[in-house]
Amino acid sequence: MSIYKIFITGANWFIWSHLLERLLQDEKNQVTILLRANSDTSRISNFLWNKNLTQIDIAWLETYFQENPPHIVLHLATCYKKFHSASDIEEMISSNITFPTQLAQLCITHKVNYFINTWSFFEYDFSDIPLRETSQEKAFNLYASTKL
Repeated sequence: MSIYKIFITGANWFIWSHLLERLLQDEKNQVTILLRANSDTSRISNFLWNKNLTQIDIAWLETYFQENPPHIVLHLATCYKKFHSASDIEEMISSNITFPTQLAQLCITHKVNYFINTWSFFEYDFSDIPLRETSQEKAFNLYASTKL
């Protein structure tokens, strides 16, 4: 019986909470989620007691990778604002560019098998409907620019 160690960021968001639920249904999965101290856990509160789920704070991220590197990293977290103000720029760059880059480097250093990073469709030019992966990229806000 192979055990899969899966690390997830953003597991408390709507879509990803359903992914977390599905992953925890398979007892072969040992799932670790990264949660900020102020994270809203209402969508995942039913899973927090699960014996195959561990939570860590960002302060423990490097230690986690050193001591127990996962097989798979699902980076699903983001800082999204449809309309931003000047005070949001630093947080968006940190959350959408700096942190994923640091996470990818941890994956390289600790030989993680898979790193999956997600984003939305906001990076594309909406004049080409339906959107396809081959559609022209044209970020319409800072969020989309940071994801590109």
